[in-house]
Amino acid sequence: MKIRASLASLILLGAIGMAAQASRFEFKGDALGMLLSTFEGRHNLGCEAGNGKPAAGRLGLVQCELVTTIANHPADTAIYRFLDHNLFLIDVTFPHEAFKDVLRAVGEKYGRPIQESTETLQNSFGARYVGRLILWRRGTDAITLREYAGGLTTSEMNIVDNKLLRAAQSRFPKDKPDF
Repeated sequence: MKIRASLASLILLGAIGMAAQASRFEFKGDALGMLLSTFEGRHNLGCEAGNGKPAAGRLGLVQCELVTTIANHPADTAIYRFLDHNLFLIDVTFPHEAFKDVLRAVGEKYGRPIQESTETLQNSFGARYVGRLILWRRGTDAITLREYAGGLTTSEMNIVDNKLLRAAQSRFPKDKPDF
């Protein structure tokens, strides 16, 4: 009887672990925390340690870039970053005209965001634009959808494991004072 209780406990713990993994944010089946080897196998590619930057490679950082779509629109860029072989950041930029479709798709998949705000941008001629900034959160994972990113023609979605992001940031030397 004691053995059955222990076996039942192990099965329950395994199910909880699988549910926790399944609840991670993901983009097109690539979930935060995914192993680099799994990612490379899924996409039939090899990623470069540090994206050609030897210091980043020595710090355990790997970057991959894919050509893909988002909400049935071509993405401008899709960059995946790994720390110690674990996916911690997905950064997708896309044409601004796709913003409403991306917002709808993310909302359908993950529900209502926890926060919506606006940010005012100004171009070099003084014209001002108000863009939306939308946030979903699940544990240490977050999705940020920014209406205007780096200009009026580009929007951006970041999917990040904040715990791994902080670990990655801690590996870089702090800025030194400018003498």
